[in-house]
Amino acid sequence: MTVHIPVLPAETLEALQISEGHTVVDGTFGGGGHSKLILEQLGKSGKLIGFDRDPLAIEEAEDWAPDNATLIASNYADVPELLGQLGIESVNSIVLDLGLSSDQ
Repeated sequence: MTVHIPVLPAETLEALQISEGHTVVDGTFGGGGHSKLILEQLGKSGKLIGFDRDPLAIEEAEDWAPDNATLIASNYADVPELLGQLGIESVNSIVLDLGLSSDQ
């Protein structure tokens, strides 16, 4: 998998209004470009839940993802159901990067 360079990273982070301790969903995890930036903002007390349809994207991220990141091989359409299964009733922010994936 190639390195994902997120488009408009500063603008994305500003729109998400992330603070330490928040719970954030990245519904299109991919190469983890946005998620890495989000994790920096969340600190150790925050939680990232990343979803991607491609199990390889999730597998590759397991090499670098910290303990406060939960990665799930699934479509973002399944987010409500899967968050319920994880016992998460609400999140602070959700990001979906709906651009073209050259890896896929």
